[in-house]
Amino acid sequence: MHKARDIMTKDVLTVRECDTLYDVARLLCDHKISGAPVVDADERLVGVITEKDLLNTALGGGARNRKVAEAMSRHLIAFGPDADVDKLAMVVSERGVRRVPVVDDQGRVLGVVARRDIVRIILERQGA
Repeated sequence: MHKARDIMTKDVLTVRECDTLYDVARLLCDHKISGAPVVDADERLVGVITEKDLLNTALGGGARNRKVAEAMSRHLIAFGPDADVDKLAMVVSERGVRRVPVVDDQGRVLGVVARRDIVRIILERQGA
C-alpha cells in the first residue's frame, strides 16, 4: 500500500499570511499551480490559499494591498506522511479539494498530495 510520503510533491512552494494577494497570484501563475500552503514563521501550516480564494477576495480590486490572511482557508485538511493513499483519495473525493498538505508531527509542511498524484497511483494499480 502506498503512503502519502510515496506520492507527495516534496518541493512545495509556501506563502505567508502577510504576503499580498497580488504576489501570491503571480507565484501561482508563474509556477502553474492552483494553490499553496500558508505557513507561519516556524514553517507550521496555518492555512491554504487557492485560485478560488483569490477570485473570491480580489475581484473588487486591491490585490496589491490585501493580504493572504484575508483570503486563505483556515479549515484545513492535512495528513501525516504515513497516511494511506486510499484514505487520502476518499477525503479528496468527498471534500472536493484539489490538494492536501502533508505535515510532520510539528505541523510543518513536508509535501502536498494533489488529485493528479492519486490518479497516477490508480493508473499504476490498473497496470497502465
